[in-house]
Amino acid sequence: MAQAAHWFGRASALGNAKAARNLGNLYLEGSGVTRDLIRAAAAKGHADGQIFLNRMLVEGEGIEQDIAEAWFWFTLAEAQEPRIASYYFGKYSGAVDTTHKEAARVRAKLWVPKS
Repeated sequence: MAQAAHWFGRASALGNAKAARNLGNLYLEGSGVTRDLIRAAAAKGHADGQIFLNRMLVEGEGIEQDIAEAWFWFTLAEAQEPRIASYYFGKYSGAVDTTHKEAARVRAKLWVPKS
């Protein structure tokens, strides 16, 4: 699995969307990679990385649960994957207060992907 993660990572870096999704699945499962590496993919602006990080933050899978932080990543992913982000917005809307939602929107406007 580590070798698959390596090749998915290389293909993802070249812009292959399916490889990015497959790599995200490996990160989510912690299969062949350490789970904290998904933050790196999300920070680089990969929508799949952001969505997988959202799920991990909401559920507390492998990292500390943080609904407000997840809302920020949902907000970023919305620009690239509006249908998926919309699903999570609806599902967790009641779990985040208005102040955190607005803070996530402002933070998302100022956010710049890491290269």
